[in-house]
Amino acid sequence: MGDWADGYLENPPEDGLGLKAHEAFDWAPAPGTKGIFVFLSDSFVMPANAKRPDATSAWLTVAASKAGQEAFNPVKGSICARTDCDQSLFNEYLQSAGKDWSTDTVVGSLTHGVVANDAWKASIDTALGLFLADPTKVADFQAALVAACATDGACK
Repeated sequence: MGDWADGYLENPPEDGLGLKAHEAFDWAPAPGTKGIFVFLSDSFVMPANAKRPDATSAWLTVAASKAGQEAFNPVKGSICARTDCDQSLFNEYLQSAGKDWSTDTVVGSLTHGVVANDAWKASIDTALGLFLADPTKVADFQAALVAACATDGACK
């Protein structure tokens, strides 16, 4: 699960479950992923033809500010996009995730469309589904991945 799960698990009731880290839950990298940080970024945007562009601009200014991120991220359960946030405001898990972000190899989330468009991801998912149905067909799986990339135009 994403960092948001920590916000839900640790925040007090009404917003979360009020659980204690290392007692009611813990965290670890998925097997085979140590040293890899998979990211997805929440995005706040200025819509075209916004009815209240000044209010939207004010929100975006706060959301991007150090104070805004230090207030929002610990409650949501996410790390700052900024590098100047006060890490003492974050719980142990988020401090750990922030350290991982700065030391691990950072890769975008395929599931959330960071590294492939929807058509390419659908082709990858189809290839993976066929492989999971018959894991002895490794060559077919590899060929399907190559074809998916070639069809999308990303692999040259």
